[in-house]
Amino acid sequence: RFHDTQTLEDIADGGVVLRLTTSALGEVKRWVLQYGSHAEVLEPPDLRQAVIQEVKEMTSMYLNQRN
Repeated sequence: RFHDTQTLEDIADGGVVLRLTTSALGEVKRWVLQYGSHAEVLEPPDLRQAVIQEVKEMTSMYLNQRN
């Protein structure tokens, strides 16, 4: 259980939609990122943009890393 207010909805493709109420999107962002490409933020737009930005920064870091 991630959050006290959470509800889970099974969807046809085998995935799950998690819904919750929070004022701290940073914690949710970190939770989503632990699932990598197996999770997608649908809403709210601010959280989706925060995850997109984090992924861009991670991509840049790894692609520009010298071996």
